[in-house]
Amino acid sequence: MELLDKAHNDIAREEDDPPVRGLRDRALHHIDEAHRIVDHLIVQAASHWKLLFSEWGHGDPGPSMVAERVLAMIV
Repeated sequence: MELLDKAHNDIAREEDDPPVRGLRDRALHHIDEAHRIVDHLIVQAASHWKLLFSEWGHGDPGPSMVAERVLAMIV
């Protein structure tokens, strides 16, 4: 997520040249779409992990354990 945020901030600078503005805007659109996809996948993975954890009879793992497991899955 940090890399997508950095890429967005690096590209989002003001641009005077109209053709370059179009390219910049397309790149920003793709970066923002990737950010939305990653957000969605994190939510889905967290939900899946909580379900598995509870099925294993361990109860609710709590937000910090879910976040730790989700990050381990996507890194």
